[in-house]
Amino acid sequence: MGETAGIQDGQQGPSDGDGPTLLRRIQELKEAIEHQSQMGMTDQRAKQLTASHIAALDKYNTCKEHTQSLMKAIASVEGKTLTEVFERFGLDSSD
Repeated sequence: MGETAGIQDGQQGPSDGDGPTLLRRIQELKEAIEHQSQMGMTDQRAKQLTASHIAALDKYNTCKEHTQSLMKAIASVEGKTLTEVFERFGLDSSD
């Protein structure tokens, strides 16, 4: 029913090949929710945990942005490429 409503609203549904994969994923998520409920995880605790994870990711992203700014500044001052600076600090350029 939900999939049909989304398609009626103009949203694209999953392709035929994705259907079984999505159904499997939905079932996995339902089982994970049930497991957490059985382990005593309350909705309030789940929300607290989610908020904590989001806050940690926010701090990580802020640190990463500042680090990238510093790397760019070092590259500019030294006349080197970012890749060279990343390698000097033992980082992969995808970091």
